[in-house]
Amino acid sequence: MPKKKTNFEADIQRLAEIVSEVEDSKTPLDAAISLYKEGIELAAKCGTVLKQYEEEILVLQKDADNILQPFISGE
Repeated sequence: MPKKKTNFEADIQRLAEIVSEVEDSKTPLDAAISLYKEGIELAAKCGTVLKQYEEEILVLQKDADNILQPFISGE
């Protein structure tokens, strides 16, 4: 069964739910381990997305700096 696509915000929300479930002392150990594994996978996915956004922002900033430089320096 293919994994359904989610967005970043939904993944962060799921991570928060996982933390709550793992911290709940009533969560069985087997379930907590499965949740922990899911959380690690989601955290890695979110980290990758954030890195991609960071790289995109740096490119946009560099482009903006190049475009605006003549106006900033008074040329």
